[in-house]
Amino acid sequence: MVWDTGAGPCPFHSEPRHSALPRSKPDTAMESPRFSSDKLVDYIERCIERQSVVTVNLGIYQDGAIGTEAAQWMSAARRKIRGS
Repeated sequence: MVWDTGAGPCPFHSEPRHSALPRSKPDTAMESPRFSSDKLVDYIERCIERQSVVTVNLGIYQDGAIGTEAAQWMSAARRKIRGS
């Protein structure tokens, strides 16, 4: 299936989740990532090769912040993909 996004065709969209389960316990730490940032990078690079859009679903706190571990995970992935 190909969607026309207005900016051109989008072959598919992927949404890997950072954590295994939705967050349901207030005032507790976020779960650890389900997989390493290296695996996330490999997955994103395969999607880029296929011109796919990737959205990473991260858990957030009620104030809108993401956990420290998730921020580090995403920063590591960004550095590996973009080099900065």
